[in-house]
Amino acid sequence: MIDLEFYEKLYFHEIEAQKQIESRYQIPLAILVSLISFYGYIVGSLSNYTYFVTSLLGIELLILISAIYFFVRSFYGHNYQLISGSKEISEYEAELYEQYNDESVVREKLDLFLRQAYIDGTTANIEINDKKANNLHHSITMILLNIPVIFMLFVFLINDINSKPKNTNTVMYVMNIDKNMSNKYNQVKQGPKCPIIDEAKKTNLMKESNK
Repeated sequence: MIDLEFYEKLYFHEIEAQKQIESRYQIPLAILVSLISFYGYIVGSLSNYTYFVTSLLGIELLILISAIYFFVRSFYGHNYQLISGSKEISEYEAELYEQYNDESVVREKLDLFLRQAYIDGTTANIEINDKKANNLHHSITMILLNIPVIFMLFVFLINDINSKPKNTNTVMYVMNIDKNMSNKYNQVKQGPKCPIIDEAKKTNLMKESNK
């Protein structure tokens, strides 16, 4: 018969595999959030929706939804099968002693109990880890397919921005405002004209010319 330690190692190996799979979630999640934000920015910024651009947006949306779907399936809805805690095992051992009152029999029954618990837990956890790993792999594949499509959309966005006509009327309006403000500033700097002072200046000039 296979030693109990072998099944114990298999069981804890799957527990470690669970942690390794879950540690790989951070980067795909960050990329998915960035892709969603960038997709929303492109949709809100584009003004020229040609048939080709609309098709690219539809393809990008489908791929993005697929990536999110597989990521959620990998991350959520899995219940790992764990062995009983130390308290339950101790209580079961005490029941065996009360029933058989023979240490060798109790040890054998307890080993069989633990062996079956390790086997059941390992079998269930292997299936869960395989599902999580496969769904995460599909999600990463969809993310990689997103990248060239989002790049093409970005190129169309740049061309769309560059093709927009510049609003020269606004520039001319601002220049006129600056010119008017400059004229008003010069008028204020020179001061208002006074008719009496001007007449006095003319009289003085005429007197000086007569002399």
